[in-house]
Amino acid sequence: MSVLVFADSTDGKFKKTAFEVVSYGKKVAEQLSSNLVVVTINAGDATALYAYGAEKVLTVSNDSLSTFNAKEYASVIEQAAMKENATIVVVD
Repeated sequence: MSVLVFADSTDGKFKKTAFEVVSYGKKVAEQLSSNLVVVTINAGDATALYAYGAEKVLTVSNDSLSTFNAKEYASVIEQAAMKENATIVVVD
């Protein structure tokens, strides 16, 4: 059981809300005695996410995802949730 958070980025850099949603996800995971997994799409250096509570970061890099497409992003998040057995998914 885990909490999955999607950390959004633009041009490889995380938005401020990405760090906020990771912090929120960490609080939820602590309340559930669970771990926090963060998934990113085409992000640059994801190590900063660990400072906000991420225990594991899944980085998806794919040129076909360089332009936002809701269905494709949702599919990536769904696959990550299934892989990590997430019971809660947080998206900003």
